[in-house]
Amino acid sequence: MLTRTVIAEHRWKIAATYGLTAVEILFDLLYPFAIGLAVNGLLVGNAWSLLPLAVVWLSHTSTGYLRQRYDTRLFTRIYTAIASRMTIEQRTAGESTSEIAARTDMAEDLVEFLEFEIPMTMMALAGLVGGAIMLCTYDLLAGSIMGAVLLPAAWLYWRYGRTALDIERRYNDRAEREVAHIHSSSAASVRRHFRHLSRWRVRLSDAEARTWSVLELISMGIFLAVLVRLTQVPGLQAGDIFAALAYALAILDALDMLPERIGALSRTLDTVRRMR
Repeated sequence: MLTRTVIAEHRWKIAATYGLTAVEILFDLLYPFAIGLAVNGLLVGNAWSLLPLAVVWLSHTSTGYLRQRYDTRLFTRIYTAIASRMTIEQRTAGESTSEIAARTDMAEDLVEFLEFEIPMTMMALAGLVGGAIMLCTYDLLAGSIMGAVLLPAAWLYWRYGRTALDIERRYNDRAEREVAHIHSSSAASVRRHFRHLSRWRVRLSDAEARTWSVLELISMGIFLAVLVRLTQVPGLQAGDIFAALAYALAILDALDMLPERIGALSRTLDTVRRMR
């Protein structure tokens, strides 16, 4: 498989950029903790409490700068290799220009998935797991309450993933025939073709919106329960409460990120199937 071969050729470089992403994520998780320390320290007149936050911030900025410069160059080279080899191979095999053009666009989507979606998925999973662990360090019960959102989230996202994969398959079936429609079909057929494409995109967006809305209602109730709990825990200082709430919000933000990641994964799975 062409895409697998090209990715394998660059596997260590890809691993390096994901490693830098993991370091960035670690610094992201440390922000609420460092801010909490700063708040608690400043309330008692300790200006040195700002030092951990400054160290985390500067380290995060340096790592992000290096990662962004590195991965742009890497994934540009990967796209060039996949698109050029695929075009030559499929043209030699007698594939139609319409299908080759569509699959070249799909190759770009695949590389964008590797460059953007996998790091975003890493961030979402780290927000879920890391946020829960850090929240539990402030109060185990609050962490347990927050964990209650994961079961309905898993079920909703499983349903959405199945719907998204089916829609992406139908969308790409029609997209592969786009050039043929443009060159040889009547005006009515062209309009009908683009209406079909639009309809599948609307259905996918509607499915994502339904999933997100239901989960938001569940999340609201759970977050309010966590907020009440944290204000009743003896010994928690203002900075601790801020940090704990920030980790609770990190979990919810991670859940909000997942529908787009699932949609991107569905597109990529169907793309890879067509590029074999």
